[in-house]
Amino acid sequence: MSAASFLLTLVLATGVYYIFKLVYNEVTSPFHNFPGPPSSNPFFGNFLQLFDANQLDLHREWVRKYGATFRYKGLFGRSRLYTSDLKAINYILMNNYTYQKPEAATYNLRRVLGEGVLLTEGDMHKNQRKILNPAFGPLQIRELTGIFIEKATQLRDAWIAKLQVGDGKARVDALSWLSRTTLDVIGEAGFGYEFGSLSENTGRRNELAEAFAVMFKVGARPSFAALLRGIVPILRFLPASRDAESKRAKNIMLRIGKELLQERKGDIASKKKGTGANDILSLLVRANTAADLPSHQQMSDEEVVAQIPTFIVAGHETTSTATTWALYALTRDKDIQAKLREELLTISTDNPTMDELNSLPYLDAVIRETLRLYSPVTSTLRISMEDDILPLDDPVVDRTGKVYDHIKMNKGQTVMIPLALINTSDKIWGEDAKDFNPMRWNSVPRAAGSSFGHSSSVSLFDMPVSRLSGPLGATVALYLLYKAYDALSRYLTSPMRYMPGPISRNILLGNMKEMMLTDPNITHNQFVEEHGITFKFRAAFGEEWLFTADVKAISHILKRDAGKWQKPTTFSRNLIDLLGPGLVLVDSDAHRKQRKILNPAFSPHEISKFTEVFLDTSIKLRDMWSNQIQQNNGEAKRIDILSGLSRATLDIIGETGFGYKFDSLSDEKTNELHEAFKTMFKTGAKPGIIRLIKSPSDLGAEKETERAKDTLNRIGKQLLKERESSFDPRVSEQEKYEVKDILSLLVRANADDAGDQRLPEDQVLAQIPTFIVAGHETTSTATAWALFSLAQDASMQSKLRDELLAVSTENASMDELNSLPYLDAVVRETLRFHAPAPSTMRLPVDDDILPLQTPVVDTLGIAHHELRIRKGQTVLMSLAVVNRLPSIWGEDAGKFNPDRWKAPPEAAVAIPGVWGNTLTFLGGPRACIGYRFALTEMKALLFTLIRAFEFELAVPAADIVKQSEFVIRPFLRTDGTNQLPLLVRPVAT
Repeated sequence: MSAASFLLTLVLATGVYYIFKLVYNEVTSPFHNFPGPPSSNPFFGNFLQLFDANQLDLHREWVRKYGATFRYKGLFGRSRLYTSDLKAINYILMNNYTYQKPEAATYNLRRVLGEGVLLTEGDMHKNQRKILNPAFGPLQIRELTGIFIEKATQLRDAWIAKLQVGDGKARVDALSWLSRTTLDVIGEAGFGYEFGSLSENTGRRNELAEAFAVMFKVGARPSFAALLRGIVPILRFLPASRDAESKRAKNIMLRIGKELLQERKGDIASKKKGTGANDILSLLVRANTAADLPSHQQMSDEEVVAQIPTFIVAGHETTSTATTWALYALTRDKDIQAKLREELLTISTDNPTMDELNSLPYLDAVIRETLRLYSPVTSTLRISMEDDILPLDDPVVDRTGKVYDHIKMNKGQTVMIPLALINTSDKIWGEDAKDFNPMRWNSVPRAAGSSFGHSSSVSLFDMPVSRLSGPLGATVALYLLYKAYDALSRYLTSPMRYMPGPISRNILLGNMKEMMLTDPNITHNQFVEEHGITFKFRAAFGEEWLFTADVKAISHILKRDAGKWQKPTTFSRNLIDLLGPGLVLVDSDAHRKQRKILNPAFSPHEISKFTEVFLDTSIKLRDMWSNQIQQNNGEAKRIDILSGLSRATLDIIGETGFGYKFDSLSDEKTNELHEAFKTMFKTGAKPGIIRLIKSPSDLGAEKETERAKDTLNRIGKQLLKERESSFDPRVSEQEKYEVKDILSLLVRANADDAGDQRLPEDQVLAQIPTFIVAGHETTSTATAWALFSLAQDASMQSKLRDELLAVSTENASMDELNSLPYLDAVVRETLRFHAPAPSTMRLPVDDDILPLQTPVVDTLGIAHHELRIRKGQTVLMSLAVVNRLPSIWGEDAGKFNPDRWKAPPEAAVAIPGVWGNTLTFLGGPRACIGYRFALTEMKALLFTLIRAFEFELAVPAADIVKQSEFVIRPFLRTDGTNQLPLLVRPVAT
């Protein structure tokens, strides 16, 4: 006989055997004559009807026609028993050795999930359950409640963000979001694995999530060939669609599962305790390796690994769908929703304990009613493993009129239990059984007392995992979702909710481009004219920020700066990653400690010693420009003054800050530290919002930036080591005064302090790049803007020059510079009119009340004299607007006029600035520590340059615009770069 003939004979013989067996079982079946629906298909029987979308209505119709217990047809026309008789169901579930899940029904899932507790039977199930039970005790669930809270809070915050983007309204797919939430919950609580479903983009899943999605799709919706393999074991060699895909996914799940198992075993072997020590897998491994557990009762590694996908199946979709249905029911009845919210809001915390959750009676009633009316699992199957007698509460009358109060069950007979039907039975729950009514749980119907579920309704699974994925999980999710309603309610009723503000035309970036990257003197003032000096605007990703130029509000914030109000990490984290924890970026105790040690280095006495360096460098810049003019035959030369001033201030801060010679003015070729600094702070022609908000990990990933940071750190350590090695604690006070750089003064002051007040090395090192940032671009751009304004007014320029030439020496002292009134007025007016830093941001670490000088009238017409600011609410304070407010500076506030400083307006006294009745150097604890340094440096530069040169515009003034990033830089429209070209000629003698 050929192989083909043999195979054909085998198939035919198998077919004949199964047909004979089917006919025999049907004829000898105890319920052959039982009533029941006619078969709708000779092959599928009533199978397709049972899985129709309206199956519950079908079940009700069948029970009405045929009674609580009847016969229906399964695949191949096989008779099966259907029962909603509570006595019969209770007997079946109590005798789980005799009545087990059909192997054919679980075959495809077992191929996907393995031999987990959900799918095993008999002694294996009993053994697994015994080992797993401790992991699902009240104590363990109580410890896992924190994870439920954390993930539900993430979901709440994600929905609130969507509501804010949608102006208080948003359409969300609750099922999708809740599914992602419960996946994160079961991942972390079940086996310490971070799926990150809520924190990543919806379309992205990690490796294990992808594998599970593939496997569950295959297991939950098997192909026809896969179904056939489950029913006819001999045909399991047949290939099915998606087998290859399923195998790859299963291998991934097994590999990751084994890795997780080995990690837990290693932790236990080393007696290591970590954050994942209380996940269910860890507890399972501990119980499975307990000394008092006989080796023959221990689960194999394969069984332990199989629990991982089992946890996902049992604790993922069930809870998410149940919670979704709960929300659906609550949206249909506002009274129930309001009553539930009222109870939930009596809890004063967003982080309730399990006991607090379980003490809420109406929440418990809502959960019970949800699981009754919307049972996630609608039915279950069992097969008798031996001949048995099944008792009945409601007798069955067969087609011959015979009455049965019990049924003889042959081995292999299948029974369907309709869980959802029982949970909505009129006989048990009354006439309103199909209605969502949590109040029914105040007095549970007597008929429900004979029900067999944990909560007087049919439970989701008759297994311990239901305790995690059922009522408590849904309770936590519902509780936090309704706490989200509380948060949303506070948001919607807050003065911020109806405050005026500009419309956002960019879903992703909001108004950030206009507020942060354009000329604030145009955009900020335009918004102020339209919406007042305090309004709301959209930041990136739909976040809502507060804008204010209200002097009283700003004074309130700055007085509490570095303490109750701090800098947002959203922007400072990039700089902290680059610069380290320097004075400009740290808050709280670190800021106070650093400032205390640095203060002496910025005293008037020390600044007076730096004046010589300021003037020497200014003279070098003057000589460099003079050489360029001479090369142009003594004619006016077009010079980018921003570039020259930037190089001059870099040389100044290098020498005065830490005794380092950049030599930017004397050598076109920059040195190593200068190149590193340029790399870390590239000032491209078109700075973007992404550069402002990108994370430090993204920034640090750039190899070029990392090399620059290494260079800066290496040179910084070298400079610090030099200062420390040259420091002698026995040095005299007189010799101390000979120190000429800030770093040396810092090292000495740090050594003099008590041990607990000293700065660690990383904070000392961080001051070097901080000095460069704070003392380089700010002064150079401010001086450039001063020359820009003077170039537009020859008389003003001449008046200043006349005053400066009255000084007989080019090496003036600090006192001589400060004695020049018009120079002081020009500097003050420059820093008012051209503030290098146009705005600053703060957020409160706790809720606060922000007082207002000018009331805000919201869109409802209500005037607010103060605003309630919640913890974490970002407030943008516009220094540029305050410095140009007509209500303070008069009608000519928008003009450059140094003469205003002869008699500053009285209203300017209220400005909480540390200097000059402006906010340019801020005020309060975070006021610029180096403001005296910057003022003297700027005066020295103007003193030297105005005495030597006449300045005129090289391009129309309209071609020079302001571009904001970290400082306000000149931007040449026609060239598309940061520069400020002026015509420079020698002063006529």
